[in-house]
Amino acid sequence: MKDKSFRRTVIELVRKGESPLTALKIAEDSGKFKEKEIQEWCDKFNEYRINK
Repeated sequence: MKDKSFRRTVIELVRKGESPLTALKIAEDSGKFKEKEIQEWCDKFNEYRINK
């Protein structure tokens, strides 16, 4: 079974009632994700915000 992605982990934490910023912090601090994966998520999020 494939491990959950950073994105999926954040989404699940938010659905469980965490604020988005807290969910990001929990996922980042978990140590399960590489810096590259976290940075890619942030880059995509920022690009989405700019283009919105």
